[in-house]
Amino acid sequence: MKHFILVMILIINSYALDELSAMNKDNKEVLNAVLTKLELEKTSNANKMKIFNEFSFALEKDWYVKWWDQNSASKSKVSKEDTKFVEMIIVDENRIYSFTFVYFKKKNQIFITRRQFVASTSEYLLEKFKEFKKDSEYTVSSEKNNYAYLTKKEYLIDSIIHIDDTFGIVSYLDMIVIDL
Repeated sequence: MKHFILVMILIINSYALDELSAMNKDNKEVLNAVLTKLELEKTSNANKMKIFNEFSFALEKDWYVKWWDQNSASKSKVSKEDTKFVEMIIVDENRIYSFTFVYFKKKNQIFITRRQFVASTSEYLLEKFKEFKKDSEYTVSSEKNNYAYLTKKEYLIDSIIHIDDTFGIVSYLDMIVIDL
């Protein structure tokens, strides 16, 4: 009997340790929609979590999600192709997120482009720009009166600051490649 109880405790604990099983319903629905559109429903749980972890930060507040894929446009001629894509937009109270997933089936790789758009005051964004300029990891690719394009050295990470007299927007962009 003691062994049975011990085995049951271990089974329950191992189930609880599975991140996918512990995921809340709404997040699981978003992940499953992305996986379905990329035709990756049968990939391993570890791969599912790799994909989820690249956009999970956008699901921390009250949010809304919308997506398109190769089947969304009525005139699409690529719905039956091996390369699949999903464009997912998430909006929350502070920012807009845009994620592009491109799955190359023959190479078993996903390219994910992530974008965040955050509105703020011009004053705050000018301070943010000064911080970027002081950071030796960034280079200024272009700087004009009302915008700057910055690139993080040796990474696929860019930031764009665009301002007018009182308000502006900062855009954070990066790209990740996942091997499945």
